[in-house]
Amino acid sequence: MDTALKMLPPSQAWEEVERRSLAIGIAGFVFVGALQAAGAVPAIYRQTLAPVSGSVAAFLTALTLFVAYYHDRWSFGVFGVVLTLTLPYSVNLAWIRFTGRSLLYPVAALVLLGVISLWFIHRRISGPQWDDDVEEALIRKMMEEFESNLTWADRVMWFCVVVGLVLLLVLLLR
Repeated sequence: MDTALKMLPPSQAWEEVERRSLAIGIAGFVFVGALQAAGAVPAIYRQTLAPVSGSVAAFLTALTLFVAYYHDRWSFGVFGVVLTLTLPYSVNLAWIRFTGRSLLYPVAALVLLGVISLWFIHRRISGPQWDDDVEEALIRKMMEEFESNLTWADRVMWFCVVVGLVLLLVLLLR
């Protein structure tokens, strides 16, 4: 982690920020779990609610602060920290209050929406890069090769997989 973050191009900086934030998210899980084991944080719903919420909050907060540091946008960083520290706990508590389903759904949704939102903000602030066009051309070429290699049997198989996943999701949410 001795890489100077501000010296990296935006795409490499994002990868480095994700790696660093993941380590901080794991530390957040351990820290909040230790606080809960010591009795400082009460167990409201399950024993894993506070550590998982702490992990998500630490991961998203670190990601927000690293992006704010990289772009020198500290007003964005302060607003993001307040939002990412309070959102995981409030969403999980609201989820528990209104439904008895697994906490996997809100946690996964928060992580995905948080990472995608911060990635879009990072890309918007960074602006277009010289390597964007090359990456897009390679992706388009790979997609064209993949689409041309699909036979009718492959298409039927993928259709059945998608229908199966949708039915499984419907059964789980029912």
